Amino acid sequence: MQFLKKLSKRLLALTLLAITVGQALMPAEIAYARANDPARFVLTLKEAFDQDIDQRQANLVFRTLSLFPERFYKSLNNVTLYFQKNNRSPRGRANSQKIVLEAGKMSDPEMLAVLIHELGHVYDLGTAQGTRRAASSAFKFKNGEAVKSDDPSLKFYTLAWSSSTRYRGGIDRVNDFISTYGASSPFEDFGEAFVFYVLHGEEFVKRARSNEILKAKYKYLWEAFSGQRFAFGSNQAYPKTFFDATKLSYDFAKMLSYADQQRRTLAREENLRKRRQTRKRDQLRRLAQSRLRPLAIAP
Repeated sequence: MQFLKKLSKRLLALTLLAITVGQALMPAEIAYARANDPARFVLTLKEAFDQDIDQRQANLVFRTLSLFPERFYKSLNNVTLYFQKNNRSPRGRANSQKIVLEAGKMSDPEMLAVLIHELGHVYDLGTAQGTRRAASSAFKFKNGEAVKSDDPSLKFYTLAWSSSTRYRGGIDRVNDFISTYGASSPFEDFGEAFVFYVLHGEEFVKRARSNEILKAKYKYLWEAFSGQRFAFGSNQAYPKTFFDATKLSYDFAKMLSYADQQRRTLAREENLRKRRQTRKRDQLRRLAQSRLRPLAIAP
């Protein structure tokens, strides 16, 4: 009986703690980020009991996404962070609308690198989509479904792939990909190139100079980012080959500083837009009022 009483008290304490964390998921800074974010996605924390750590990591997610124009995540509805350290789930996964990160088993720099990789999938599968009326291309997924001929991602896929499971003829499975993991499928090829462009852009440029396939991949991303370039490399000596770009070190502080600068710029532009709208409404209201004034009648 004593054991049951202790267990009940423990469960009650955990319940109250979970409620407290749930109520504190949106501190002022995160709410501010959402208010200035056209996508307005929801961030969910699960299996989380350290409130300070959870809020910090949630804030890091919003700060990092400030690096990107809204079009890169306009289809994103939810980002979920799990904090259980001993599960066997992949560190990150995504579809066109959702990102899931196993935050509990990653350092902050690694978590944000994985976030950017997964954001590449969101952009690839959610934003860079063809239209329903477009003809089907010869490029097919595993289930036999064809990619639409006007799908923007098709240009990237076909640089190294003839289908979702087959390389193009003459492709070097080592040197024509950013990483070994990137060579596993067209979608991971995209995700690895995406995160490498953002966090290791200088090294991407160096490798592209001597490889036509990498040069074409870099050009595709440069165009997707409308010419925006990043410089967050840590001046490290990069290995010639590596399995996963999200494991590479980068200048974490510099990246966050740049993201914060982007967020402040976005906030200023949003405030300016609102002031212009307010002035325009005031002008229209004054104009309407002037037209309603009675005419003066001469005696």
